[in-house]
Amino acid sequence: MNPLARSLFKLILLTSLQFVLVNSATSGTVRIASLNLCTDQLVLVLADSEQIASVTFLSQHSTSSYMAAEAANHHINYGQVEELIPIRPDLVVTLTYSSPATLRLLQHLGFKVELFIPAKNIGEVEANMRRMAKLLGQETRAESLIRSMQERFQALTSTLDRSRIPRGILYEPNGYTAGVKTLRGDLIRLAGWHNIASEAGIESVGVVGLEALVLARPERLILSPYAPGTSSLGHRVLNHPALNKVTSHPTPLIVPAKYWMCGGPMNADAVTRLIEGR
Repeated sequence: MNPLARSLFKLILLTSLQFVLVNSATSGTVRIASLNLCTDQLVLVLADSEQIASVTFLSQHSTSSYMAAEAANHHINYGQVEELIPIRPDLVVTLTYSSPATLRLLQHLGFKVELFIPAKNIGEVEANMRRMAKLLGQETRAESLIRSMQERFQALTSTLDRSRIPRGILYEPNGYTAGVKTLRGDLIRLAGWHNIASEAGIESVGVVGLEALVLARPERLILSPYAPGTSSLGHRVLNHPALNKVTSHPTPLIVPAKYWMCGGPMNADAVTRLIEGR
């Protein structure tokens, strides 16, 4: 887009938004638009249908979205600001690592924006659920979901054999893994595993090379394919023949990405799968 076209486009955006703000009727229902998969999940699990103005296209992908069925009937967006003008949301929610340019434009156009910090543990998941519920006026629903989630965690962990702590590691394309200061690391801990990422000094997200993995000798690899069936240079490490010999349990444990990519009640399903794989 040339500079003149870009300037005209911005002028149209501004004019359209001003028209919307002046002419839109006041409503008692907060209508919310989400620009991130993880805020999608919170909105879809907490909001009434009429409160959902838009969610991202990723929310309808069953591999990454636990709430894909619920998202199917809602307006979708691709994270572009201009997509929000016709639907006139009262509030836009997304994560803190969203594009600064997008956030600046949203604020410049007068949209109310709420940024959520990606949850690094179950406590932060619950905090995000309560915050989203407050924005939506759905506090009672959130407390009920949180209570059910806590009860599931309690039931799952109360039967763990604490005398045996298996050594495992989440292993992803290019050797990426998750440490104790991540949501997935926290769920691995809750399920009674020793996460050998800590032996490599990884607390957040980091890389464990193939040689280091061989030396660490995990009992089992934990895989969480985001796009099953795809192939890339990064995926090649997951098919290396050494991985079939490095673990005492040659079959990797598969935890679907939709169970723990984002924070929410679905995290109890991740813990269930992790416990079953011990």
